[in-house]
Amino acid sequence: MIDAKMAHELKTWLMQLDISPNDCWENVECKVVDNPYPQHFNFHISDGASKICFVFHDKDFVLKWSTEGEGEAMQEVYFYEEAKIANLAKFFPGTEHFFSHNGVDFVMQEKVTIQAGDVWGDMVVKYQKIAKTVPPRMVDKVQKDLNKVSGYTRHINTLWIACLLSLYGKKATKALCKFVQEHDINDLHGSNVGFKNDRPIILDFSGYHRQD
Repeated sequence: MIDAKMAHELKTWLMQLDISPNDCWENVECKVVDNPYPQHFNFHISDGASKICFVFHDKDFVLKWSTEGEGEAMQEVYFYEEAKIANLAKFFPGTEHFFSHNGVDFVMQEKVTIQAGDVWGDMVVKYQKIAKTVPPRMVDKVQKDLNKVSGYTRHINTLWIACLLSLYGKKATKALCKFVQEHDINDLHGSNVGFKNDRPIILDFSGYHRQD
């Protein structure tokens, strides 16, 4: 995902930022302003319920870490390794531990093309063509199987599920559902599933299990 020179530059800059486990999005943004990043690290900051992410605009990776000292980002590293063993890595973006500093584990992950929740217009038509032979009853069954988890269950994007079935078939989709259940990957909303090169993928797969 990244060559040695860029990795060194990125690590040096991250150490200068000195992000702590308890830094919120606003704190991180202030640190970035005070420590301007190298010009070729053109990115924006995205955050969710449990992680903060640097999304690099012209690179094929993102950098994410868990907030409040929790370990969801590293959980994705472990799950990805298990997905490779189970021959299911194609359903997830490449994910690896980048380095640790100041109690923060930075995780590098392949960037997806688009989140399912952002699919609209001509993109909808394209994916509908891919999924045109998949009956709604099969989509409904997969939705229920993917939601056999604890905590946050969601109405998972049905077009995404239909493409999953169309491109990979029932057997592979069933194997993915079993993996999701065994690893309790919940919270699969429209920003946590998407497409990479028109292939359905789960881009945030630690699940959300914090006590609010």
